[in-house]
Amino acid sequence: MRIRSSLHFGAAIVAACLLVPSATAELPQRYQEWAEGPIQHLFTKADKDAWSALADEAAAENFIRLFWAQRDPTPESAENEYQREFERRVAYADQQFAHKKDDETVRGSLTDRGRIFVMLGAPRRLQQPGAGGSTSGGALGGDSAFGGGGGVASGGGGGRFGRGGTTDRFGVASEEVWVYEGDEKPEVIKKKRLRVKFRTKPGTEEVQIHQGEEALALAAEAADRAVLHPTMTVADLSTAPAPSALGGEAMDSDYQAWGASTLSDPAALESLRAALTGDAESSFSAHLDAAPFLAGDGTTIIPVQIATTGEPPADAVVVGELVDAAGESAVSFEIDSDWKNARDQKLRKTTVVAPPGAYELRTGLKGSDGAILWSASEAIEIPAISDELWLSDLIVSDNIFPMKEAQAMLEPFAWQGIVVVPKGDRTFEQEGVLWYYLHTCHPALADNNLPNLRLTVELDGAAKFRGPAAADPVKAGDDCWVLAQGLELTADRFPAGDYEMKVYVRDSEARKTVTSSTETFSVVVP
Repeated sequence: MRIRSSLHFGAAIVAACLLVPSATAELPQRYQEWAEGPIQHLFTKADKDAWSALADEAAAENFIRLFWAQRDPTPESAENEYQREFERRVAYADQQFAHKKDDETVRGSLTDRGRIFVMLGAPRRLQQPGAGGSTSGGALGGDSAFGGGGGVASGGGGGRFGRGGTTDRFGVASEEVWVYEGDEKPEVIKKKRLRVKFRTKPGTEEVQIHQGEEALALAAEAADRAVLHPTMTVADLSTAPAPSALGGEAMDSDYQAWGASTLSDPAALESLRAALTGDAESSFSAHLDAAPFLAGDGTTIIPVQIATTGEPPADAVVVGELVDAAGESAVSFEIDSDWKNARDQKLRKTTVVAPPGAYELRTGLKGSDGAILWSASEAIEIPAISDELWLSDLIVSDNIFPMKEAQAMLEPFAWQGIVVVPKGDRTFEQEGVLWYYLHTCHPALADNNLPNLRLTVELDGAAKFRGPAAADPVKAGDDCWVLAQGLELTADRFPAGDYEMKVYVRDSEARKTVTSSTETFSVVVP
């Protein structure tokens, strides 16, 4: 289908993508972009024919709703696990496999590696001849709607998946081989072991598939197998008014809540607002953490975490809204997923996306009877896009760990495959470790293409301290860097009591200093 020769699969795939029909000229641009994006990996022949016959925007909306419904393994539930998994893989591929071509960035999910990753999952092993042998990854997760995942070593950037984009001193392309084997390989792979070879096109950043006829055929077969309900029609879908399949007003206005559903109960918002403005004490104890950060693609995001050390009602849901400076509700959402265990905390998370401006984030926990059990709000200031040196809010945590699955671009409180769990109650035990974590964007770079940053930590409270701190910056996006360090809370240096922390970051190249937000915490005797 896409093969001209074993040496030029990359060009062949690009050519084949042109065969995927886009929306007619009468449709808005967002529908054309949808059809020309990574969704084309899932298009069957029937999908292509149906898409090319669309006449108007309403027909396109119905097509997209039906497209995902036909692939939903649990149509009786509110969540489409297949769509969630697909979008998660696309986000990871976009982050890991993007490259420059003719001064433009090619989406990682539209590259050769991106296509194989999205359709077959991550390989069990990665072989890099001449680069230290093989590496192995962990499972993508048992809930994968692709019928088993594969492995992925998250968190290392593109280099963890290979040397893509480099050649040796003789101009010979680097090479990597993905190996699918064992119980973790997707069901579509019947043989014991599948090897997929990739090579970097000399003199470029482009990584092309090489000798991969079988992998391409299996990717196409996986797309066909994904259609679980081929006889389903639009008439079988809910007759209730549905939001736009491509995001509707949320997309057009640049607002969305990732990992949460749109709040459809107006009474819940009224109850939340009343709880926030009333004097009644909450019947439940929880903590809200939310602050603006920059995602790997430069998008400004607001990770949101609601955490508790208590036992939340299993049937309670988190409700929330983002209110703009005019007092208008910009986006409302609810999180009804299971509570996640994170050491001594139980938590639920989402990520809100919004354009620059001043906001108030309002959240609450709604019980089964509609009553608000707990509520909290946070002022959020999303900075305007600029090239000025910027520093995120300060996070304090005792729980930082690498992800065991591919990271989605908008994963809350996760960067480069590392999860940072804010300590909701800000209480740390002596002899433990307190991690402070933040990141900075747009620092000036030295000759080695690394920022020259100097950190100073200031503590005030039961003990006072001000001094330099060592924190090697780790790249997290196009122009952002992670800064993190662990403090050992020894009894002699951190007596029990309350503290305030502030971090100063000095950009020695630009001769500028930025200051973090002030964070409070308590140290207690175990």
